[in-house]
Amino acid sequence: MAQLCQRSNEPRDKVEWHLQEDMDLPEQIAEAGRQILEKNSELPSGKADIDDLPMAGVPEFLGKLHKD
Repeated sequence: MAQLCQRSNEPRDKVEWHLQEDMDLPEQIAEAGRQILEKNSELPSGKADIDDLPMAGVPEFLGKLHKD
């Protein structure tokens, strides 16, 4: 959570609120999440696809980082 807040330059309460609500994430939060996923995993470079996310241990809100 700290990395997401730091990379998006948003306060923690704002980031947590957006992750809990059923709405699209602001672009700066979504982009920060994509950067963290790409840096900390073995995903190919570029945008992460929903099928590239690991199934075990992924918080429920992480799926919101993928835009349809």
